[in-house]
Amino acid sequence: MEQANSNRCKAMKPDGTQCARIPSVDSEYCWQHQPQARFQVSKWLKRLTIWGLITVLLATIGFYSDLISLGFRLPYLTSSTNVVDTLEISRIRRIDDVPITLSPTWALTSNGTVSTGIVPHFWQLFISNNGDSQMSVIDYKLARVEDEESPIIDYSGMNQGMFWLNKDNELVQVEFPINIESGESLEVFVKAGVMIHPLSYRLIKDINFGEREISLLEVNDTLRAKRLDLFGNQLEEIAEGAGYTYPELSEIKDETFRVSFITARGFSDSKLLSQYGLGGLYDEALSR
Repeated sequence: MEQANSNRCKAMKPDGTQCARIPSVDSEYCWQHQPQARFQVSKWLKRLTIWGLITVLLATIGFYSDLISLGFRLPYLTSSTNVVDTLEISRIRRIDDVPITLSPTWALTSNGTVSTGIVPHFWQLFISNNGDSQMSVIDYKLARVEDEESPIIDYSGMNQGMFWLNKDNELVQVEFPINIESGESLEVFVKAGVMIHPLSYRLIKDINFGEREISLLEVNDTLRAKRLDLFGNQLEEIAEGAGYTYPELSEIKDETFRVSFITARGFSDSKLLSQYGLGGLYDEALSR
């Protein structure tokens, strides 16, 4: 064995190849050593391994930081997405002592077109925030309807704006959005142009509305003296100077409107307004 080993002659060639003579097989076995290259590869592998571990560690820290941050924000996010605006329209009342104007127009009847007029009506109402957070009212809509289920009827001069009282107690146009804190209410006034009966129009068209301020109360008094109202309803005098009786609510002619308010979160509420029904003469809530 020792002789065999001694017969293995190792030699180094110029290109770095080492060879050994193996007499037992009468051949030469050669190989090339690159210890420096192996050292460099090993060094880079170690560096990559270290950077990989650092990257994984940083990613793990970032992941848990996000989880902790989400844990703090989750109650807020959950409560924000579950916020419900509790909007309510209440305490509706028609206002008759506001100065008005008469706008001539025409109406299409079974007998053709007839001349009539549009008289503005004001309704006072309150928008209430019955929820637990601030509510932002971004818009309102006004439409003439026959009842709650009927389609919308629109005409020129019907929606005449939304108002509130300024510090000088003057009616000024509302600017949206309106922010209402939880538990608070806001007083506003809806102005609707009401198309009156042609006969009523003929009785009041000669009143000089431009000469002085004339209220709806005065217009109604003028018509009541003729035993008539704005919508052509016949009135009966109880006694001279004692007042007048009106037809029953189920039989009386009236104009009905639906007002709706919409919040920034998409919630809404709507109520009916009329001369004799809700907010008017026959509204039981106003008599309590």
